[in-house]
Amino acid sequence: MIYFKTKGIVIYKKRIKENDANVYILTKKNGIKKIYAQGLYQIKSKNLPLIQIGNYLQIFGLKEGENLKLISVLPLKTRFLYFKKYPYLYLWSFSLLTKINLLETDDFLWKIYLHLERFIIKKNFPHYLIFHLLRILGFEPDLLRCFRCQRKLKKEIYFDGKKALFCGYCKKAAYQKISYWEWLGAIKIKSKNKIPERVPKFLKTIIKTYFKNLKRLS
Repeated sequence: MIYFKTKGIVIYKKRIKENDANVYILTKKNGIKKIYAQGLYQIKSKNLPLIQIGNYLQIFGLKEGENLKLISVLPLKTRFLYFKKYPYLYLWSFSLLTKINLLETDDFLWKIYLHLERFIIKKNFPHYLIFHLLRILGFEPDLLRCFRCQRKLKKEIYFDGKKALFCGYCKKAAYQKISYWEWLGAIKIKSKNKIPERVPKFLKTIIKTYFKNLKRLS
């Protein structure tokens, strides 16, 4: 058994037995780590007030094989203010991470969760976050090429109503035509610098379909 320390953001707690818990931490480089916290829910526990969803902590513990056990934590950043302002969206953004198997932490994803207060106030943050989670996991919807022939999309763009865009050569009669300007607005979601002011309906459908498929694979 050896000592370890790491920094991470609390994304989930699962109570086990009467007073113990498994705490799930998003770390900067190594994805999500599960740490066993013995006695976390005891009345005299010093760690419980700090181990709250969204808090950024310095964590000290013991490692035995692949198992991690919590000793103590120090607060680096607490998030109570933003939880009160946006409780549903706040908790939803962390619950997303519990639905995927994240073994590494992308720098952009880390920036979002470390500075969540800057992103969560934006109108289209939910779709933006899901799109970039898909990208990081290698399941990004292709918005630039025809799903069938892989031609670059230009001004003849069609949507199959579910998950993909097609060029004028590969379209079917039932497909919905997407205006060129609407498509230009949609691909802005790929930016790492700015959340788009508008997310077209067809793009929302694509994101939803891809994320459902991802959860089935997890």
